[in-house]
Amino acid sequence: MQLGVGPSLDLGIVNVCDRPSGNVLGGGNSKCDGFGGLFFGADFRLALISSGAQKVFEKVQPAIGRDFAEILHLLWPEPFARQAIDRFRHTLSIGESYRSSNTVEHRADIDSVESYDWQLDRARLPDGRLGVVCYFYDLSQRQQLEATLRASEERFRTLADNMSQLAWMADAKGWIFWYNQRWFDYTGTTLEQMQGWGWKQVHHPDHVERVAREIQAAWDSGDPWEDTFPLRSKEGGYRWFLSRAVPIRDANGAVQRWFGTNTDVTDQMNLEHELHEANRRKDEFLAMLGHELRNPLAAITNSLQLLRGAPIEPTVVEASSGIIGRQLNHLTALVDDLLDISRINQGKIELRRESVSIREILNRVVELHLPLIEAKSQILAIDAPAAEVLWVEADINRLVQAVGNILHNAAKYTQQRGQITIGARDDGTHVFISVQDTGTGIEENLLPRIFDLFTQGAATRARALGGLGLGLALARQLVELHAGQITAHSNGLGSGSCFTVRLPRSQPRATMQQTDHASLQKQVRILIVDDNLDAAESLRLLMEMHGQIAVSCYDGATALLRVAEFVPDVCILDIGLPGMSGHELARRLRQIPEARSAVLIALTGYGRPQDAQASRVSGFDHYLIKPVDLEVLLPLLTVSRQPNA
Repeated sequence: MQLGVGPSLDLGIVNVCDRPSGNVLGGGNSKCDGFGGLFFGADFRLALISSGAQKVFEKVQPAIGRDFAEILHLLWPEPFARQAIDRFRHTLSIGESYRSSNTVEHRADIDSVESYDWQLDRARLPDGRLGVVCYFYDLSQRQQLEATLRASEERFRTLADNMSQLAWMADAKGWIFWYNQRWFDYTGTTLEQMQGWGWKQVHHPDHVERVAREIQAAWDSGDPWEDTFPLRSKEGGYRWFLSRAVPIRDANGAVQRWFGTNTDVTDQMNLEHELHEANRRKDEFLAMLGHELRNPLAAITNSLQLLRGAPIEPTVVEASSGIIGRQLNHLTALVDDLLDISRINQGKIELRRESVSIREILNRVVELHLPLIEAKSQILAIDAPAAEVLWVEADINRLVQAVGNILHNAAKYTQQRGQITIGARDDGTHVFISVQDTGTGIEENLLPRIFDLFTQGAATRARALGGLGLGLALARQLVELHAGQITAHSNGLGSGSCFTVRLPRSQPRATMQQTDHASLQKQVRILIVDDNLDAAESLRLLMEMHGQIAVSCYDGATALLRVAEFVPDVCILDIGLPGMSGHELARRLRQIPEARSAVLIALTGYGRPQDAQASRVSGFDHYLIKPVDLEVLLPLLTVSRQPNA
């Protein structure tokens, strides 16, 4: 840049390095770091070099007295060296000053790029000699520092924009001047909208004033801040954030700025809420389980006390036996439901699929639950094709259980003389089984959770009607195991409800299979082994009542001693025996000639699939769960044994 022609500078002192407003050459002052100066005379030889310029010329020492053009050629490559020489000679000859800003050149001597601000002026020394003074400022270190700062800032922005949290910075007074990209992506806002106190626009109106008050208290005190509140997304919904801000202080402890983050904790809060709800439902379930168990136990206890009384009237015996039987069936159903839920949740329930007609399913469901419906004088209507035209591929027992749970639920929550309709239809690819009632209906807030485990309606009504809240949950799981779906609909309390089961439709089976049970021979010899004396003795009495010869013992060692003299046709063994387990006893019996061909039946409280598999390995022919149904047990009492593979 040309500054024009002017008079030459008169240099009285040449040993300084201040900017042109003061002296030009010299050095040694700390404030002159990066500044340098030099002077060459009319002969173009270097006459003076300031201390600040020594580093530039250290590769061409000695420099004083050398031709300045030669030095320039050594230090800088073409074309810069030639252009600089021409510029210096021009200033020397006509006195025109010259200034260059941020000149970037490659140093030939040290193979690096450096930047300078430099200026040329013609000058006159005290002795009258003319020359050129050149002073310059080395920008390289400052530019390197600026580049380092830019890289550091870029790394910070990259980190901040890609962190999972929303982040922001505020000055010492709390004026927010920066947000990361995550904030803008979530809120759909701009910095102009959010800076300062603009963040209040995306806060929930129920929380914003509290948050503003508490964060202002943190700005004033300098204490770290933490809070949890909802923020509005660009879609308009709210999510919960755990928000924190910490002060950034200088060396003296004064707050310079604040750095804050907002961490999305919505999913965590929802999970905590779900866990809390699950725990609450579990506690309610355990309380209800105790209620459901005590009721039948109370009835059984009362009936037993009646039977122990004297004299015993036949009508009392009949009534007490009926009560005991019904309550035991109720207890068995409770335990079976609990076990079924556990097996399904563990994926250990197996379906025995076959082609089943919907009509057969409905007939069996109605047959099982008709007593309850009749006891309440309810009207049951069946809206389904009379002929067997709708078929599904299913385990009929499990599907009857699922639909039966729904029908039982409808009967339980429908008033006296109310109406229940069970129907079936299809759409060509699916079969729909529906159970509709005129009962109490379902609360709106309960409807989405009606199939959840342990879910029930109002506690007072549930206790009045009984139940553990397992029936519908079990029904849904069984239906889903059949690749089906179950839904519920209700217009609210007092409007009744409708449950619909959807199942894939299948082709009808070609033939009906018949199963013939082996006829039960009289005088079958039965060995019963159970460490529960009451269980063993009651089963022995039942077998004798059905015309069989039965003996009982209570451990494996005694059973082995009795075998030789008794020679059983059938052995009914408990698994959890003391000392010698039922599995070990079965293996030992298979080695004794007197029991090698006997039918071995496991009768146990263990109901897992792996338990049944273990019994087959031990040599058992059949595996039954306590309490046993005589209709299941009696057909197995045969001397005709088919050895296990």
